[in-house]
Amino acid sequence: MDALIAAVENGADAVYLALKRFGARAFAANFSHDELLEALKYAHLRDVKVYVTLNTMLYEQEITNVLKEVDFLYDNGVDGLIVSDIGLIDILRNCYPDIEIHVSTQAHIHDLKGAMKMKELGVDRIVIARESDLDTIRAISSLDIDTEVFVHGALCVSYSGQCLMGSILHQRSGNRGICSQCCRMRYRLHDKTKDIDVKTDGQYLLSPKDLNLIDLVPDLIEAGVTSFKIEGRMKRSAYVALVTRTYREAIDAYYAKKEYKISERRLRDLKVLFNRGFTKGYQSEDEDIIGSKRPNHIGIEVGEVIDQKKDRIYIRFSEDIRQNDGLRIIDGDQEHGLVAKKIYKRDLLQNMAHKGEIVAFDYRDKIKKGSKVYLTSDEHLMKEILSKEPKKIPIDIYYEAKEGSRLYLRVDDGKNTIERYGPIMEKAQNRPTDKDTIIRQLSKLGDTIYEVREIKGELDEVFIPISKINELRREILSDLDQKRIDIKIRKRKGFIDYELHNDLHVPYIIEVSCEKQLQAAKNFKRLHAIYLTHDLDLARQYDDVYLINSNIESMNGPRLQDRSTISEFADLDEGKIAYYTLNIANSYSVAFYMAHGASALILSLEISDVFIESLLESFKERYGFIPPIYAYEYGKRDLMYFKRSPFERYENDDRLELIDMKGETFEIKNDKQKTYIQESKSTLLERSHTIGHYLRFTDESAGKVNEVIYRSLMMQDRKKD
Repeated sequence: MDALIAAVENGADAVYLALKRFGARAFAANFSHDELLEALKYAHLRDVKVYVTLNTMLYEQEITNVLKEVDFLYDNGVDGLIVSDIGLIDILRNCYPDIEIHVSTQAHIHDLKGAMKMKELGVDRIVIARESDLDTIRAISSLDIDTEVFVHGALCVSYSGQCLMGSILHQRSGNRGICSQCCRMRYRLHDKTKDIDVKTDGQYLLSPKDLNLIDLVPDLIEAGVTSFKIEGRMKRSAYVALVTRTYREAIDAYYAKKEYKISERRLRDLKVLFNRGFTKGYQSEDEDIIGSKRPNHIGIEVGEVIDQKKDRIYIRFSEDIRQNDGLRIIDGDQEHGLVAKKIYKRDLLQNMAHKGEIVAFDYRDKIKKGSKVYLTSDEHLMKEILSKEPKKIPIDIYYEAKEGSRLYLRVDDGKNTIERYGPIMEKAQNRPTDKDTIIRQLSKLGDTIYEVREIKGELDEVFIPISKINELRREILSDLDQKRIDIKIRKRKGFIDYELHNDLHVPYIIEVSCEKQLQAAKNFKRLHAIYLTHDLDLARQYDDVYLINSNIESMNGPRLQDRSTISEFADLDEGKIAYYTLNIANSYSVAFYMAHGASALILSLEISDVFIESLLESFKERYGFIPPIYAYEYGKRDLMYFKRSPFERYENDDRLELIDMKGETFEIKNDKQKTYIQESKSTLLERSHTIGHYLRFTDESAGKVNEVIYRSLMMQDRKKD
C-alpha cells in the first residue's frame, strides 16, 4: 500500500497490483481482499485506475478459484485484468464481455501478427513483450488497440513467458509466479573442444541490467503507445515515487512542447535507489544488456578503502555520506555490507562524512586496500522523496442562504457536481452571518483530498449556525467522495454462462496399412493422425499427415519439422500442432486452440500427470471426447530462448557450453538466428498413462540429431473410438 500511495502521489494514472494468488510476483507483499478494497477507494478517489494481475499459467484445478477472484474484482469495480493464460482470456471474453482485459507480457505478444490475433479476440490492451523494438511497437500501436510498454525496471534475459529454467531445475516456475531467478546466478562458459573455460567479463553471464527508457519518452509517445509501465512491485516506496515522478515530468514536458533532459542529480538519485546498471534494452541495437559483474543493486561509487587497523576500516569518500546510509564494499569477488551507524573522524563520532574526508567505521572482516565503496541506500534521500505534500483536488463551492429558502450548497470538481440542502433560513434577529464566516467554515477541508479553488454565493441577512455550515460541508464532501468512487463501478452486465466451442469434433485416428486406405483416411476433415502398422515410408509425401506408432522401439517415422507446429500465438488458425511454448495447461486453453484449428496439442512441459488427468476429465465432461493432446516424455528440454544472445561477445558456436556453480552443464544452441539454452542430457519422464501413441521431433542443428518424443495422453477408451 505504501508503494501504491507513492505511485499515485507522484503522478501515476494507473497502478497494477496482485491479489494473494495468481499473480506473476508471488513473493511480493500482495493485497488481501480487504486491502484491495482500500486500494481501490484510495486510487479511485484520486481518479487513478487499478489493474489486477491474474497472469500466471493456470492448471485445471485452479479455474474455479480464479473465477471467484474475477467475480470479486468485477463486482468491486477494478478497471482491468492483466491476463496471460489463453484459457482464462477465452472464459473472460465469454462470461464477462464488458470487463477490460490486458494481455500480459507473459503471453509473449511481440510482433504485429500476434497483436492482430489478440485484437480479433476482443482484448482491450496488449502489454508488448520487452523484446519488441520501436518499429514493432509502432506497428502494433497502429492497430487501434491500447498498447503498453515497460519503460523502467528489471528485464528478463529470456523471451517473456518462455523461460523454463527455474521450473525444471528448482521446481519454481516463472510462468507460475515463483521464478527462482536462474538468470541472476553465477556460471562458467566452457569450450568443449579445448576443454578449457572461456575468459569472461564476470560470472553472472545471464543477468540483465535494468531497463531505463527515460530518453525515449518522446519516441514512444509518437509511436502511439497508450501506457508506460514501471516495474516496481518488489521495490521500496521511495523508488516507486521517484521513478514515477521522473516519467511524469518527461511526459508532461512532451505535451507542453518542452525538451526534457534528465538531470545528473536525478539520474544519480535513481541509481542510488536501485539499479543493476541501466540499459535501453532492445531499443538499442548495439548496447550490451548483460551486467555480468553483479546481479544485484549496484548503487553508485562513493569512495575507496585506504586502510584497515584493528577493528576499524578507513574510507576516503568522493561524496557526502550521512549516518544510517547503506554501503557496499567490493573486494574482488567478495561483497561486504555496511550501515554507517557510527562514523569516526579522529576517534570522534560525527553524523556525516564530507566529500574528500577520510573517516573510519567499526568493521572486523579483512578487506583489501583499494576496494571500491558504493552507496546503496540513502536514508536522507528517501525521506526527502516521501516528504512531498499529498496531491489535492481543486473544487469550486457555491452557496445560497436566502431568507425563507433552504440553505443550499454545491461543489464541483471539474467532472462531478454535487448538491445539498440544509435548514430553512430565517431573518437574523441580531447579528447576521457574514460572507467571511461562511468562506472560513467552507474552507476547512481538513484531511480530505480537496482544496478550495473558489468560493462564491448569495447571502441575505440571515443567521446560520456554524454547526449547520460544517455539517453540510461534511455531508457534501462525503457525497463527492462516493461519486468519485462509484463512477468507477460501471453498469456491468454481470456473469454470462460459458459458451462452449460447438465446432469441436472428435479428432479421428485411423489405422491404415496401404496407400488406398491412406488416401481414404485423408478425406476426413478432422483427421488428426495416421496410425500405421507397417510401411512407414508411405506417408512421407504428405505434409499434413502426422504419424503415430504404438511401439516406441521400432519407431522410425518421418520427422515433424517446424512447419508442423504452432509455436507462437501469431500462428493461430494454421491448423497445425500447438506446441508446448504456448503454455497450455488447462482444458479451456485446449478447447480454444482446437476451435482455432489445432490438429493436436502438446502441453506445457511444466504440467504433471495429476493436472493432466483433471484437464482430460474436464474437457470430456464438456465436449464428450478426449482431446488429441501429448505430453513430453523423452528428450532435451529447451530452458531459455534469447532474442539477443548473452554470449555474442564470445565465440558463439556449438563448442561452448554453460556450467553453473553446482557443475550442472547446459548446451548453448544456435538455430536459424536464434540462440537458446538446452539440457545437456536427455530426460526421460515415466508417465502414468498407458496409451503408446507418439509424436517425434528432431533437432538437426550442427549436424547432430536429438530426438524429443511426446506421448499421446488419450485415455484407454480411445482405442474403441
